[in-house]
Amino acid sequence: MRLLFLYLKNKKSNIIQVVLVYVVLLLVIWLYNLPYYEAFSFGIELYGALYIVYLIYDYSVFADKIRTLERNIKTDDIQNIALPDKKNDVEALYADIIIKLHEQKRKQYDAGVEASRNLKDYYACWAHQIKTPIAAAKLIIQSLGDVVRNLENNSWGNSYNECCDKHYDDFKNNESNEKNDDNDLEKLDRKLNELSHEMFRIEFYTDAVMDYLRLEDISSDYEFKLCRLDVAVKKAVKKFAPQFIGRHISLHIEQIEDSVCTDSKWLGFIIEQLISNAVKYSKDGGSVRIYTLHGSDGIKKNSKEDSLQLVIEDTGIGISEEDIPRIMERGFTGYNGRLDRKSSGIGLYLCRKAADRLGFVITFDASYKNGTRVVIDMTQRYTKHE
Repeated sequence: MRLLFLYLKNKKSNIIQVVLVYVVLLLVIWLYNLPYYEAFSFGIELYGALYIVYLIYDYSVFADKIRTLERNIKTDDIQNIALPDKKNDVEALYADIIIKLHEQKRKQYDAGVEASRNLKDYYACWAHQIKTPIAAAKLIIQSLGDVVRNLENNSWGNSYNECCDKHYDDFKNNESNEKNDDNDLEKLDRKLNELSHEMFRIEFYTDAVMDYLRLEDISSDYEFKLCRLDVAVKKAVKKFAPQFIGRHISLHIEQIEDSVCTDSKWLGFIIEQLISNAVKYSKDGGSVRIYTLHGSDGIKKNSKEDSLQLVIEDTGIGISEEDIPRIMERGFTGYNGRLDRKSSGIGLYLCRKAADRLGFVITFDASYKNGTRVVIDMTQRYTKHE
């Protein structure tokens, strides 16, 4: 019925013209009492009947054309749309324009795909190549640290041996110089530690670039197997051990005895990103706590009996409650991120993408006011052992 009304609306002017001609002819024949009135009337009635048959046929063609166009509008496969048959030269020209626009769009799409592929290849190549100078710089820093420690260990003994054959006043002067040297060595050691910390951050963010490229590639291979949570947590924590020690951040890992069926590499990636944020936004002397919750003990009120949640808490600056709904969007830094300017808005976005691929759900507990509490719900991948 909808198509019929639509057809009548489109053919309204043509139908009105035919009806007017039909009425005028009958009226003229009747007024002038023309001979062969019956013959004229029959011809006009026959014409009317044929016109109705034509309208029925034309409506069927119109309805098929509308259905085809509506299917094209609803489909997402723009590469395989089917245009209806051209009824006249005007429709043929419109069809040619659509085909030309479609070809232009396809060329633009192919060019965009090629540019994106080239850009990903470049970043992947850059990320792999930059790892070599990073590793070399870390070795140099480590070697310099060893030299500083050797100098600290040998400075007093060497100074004493040199001073044994000198006068008492010279010894006093050497002792003063030795203290200055010790201060310089301490400063150098401190700067080396700071440089080592910055090198760690460079390496961490370089790895994040590579992980981003892998996540964007939907064909990335995943190896799902039973993974122990405690192993994944300890491996991630070990990576950040220098940061915990250097900033005097205490770490509390409660007993974790659960296993999940997942990809160990991406599980580790998620935990590393969350621990990185916990350390980054914690003040010196703060604390980080990692533990698991089961069943009704879970953060969510509707937690199932066989649910498993990995919780990471820190005593850092926290997250504004109004920012929580958008905190895992790409590029979103939130109020605290704009103030501190440490956030890129990428880390949590990558966590969410990886979690979606693994079947995890990451949420932030708005009720936690002492810092940040992030919950990884692993119920879908949890293997419960009695």
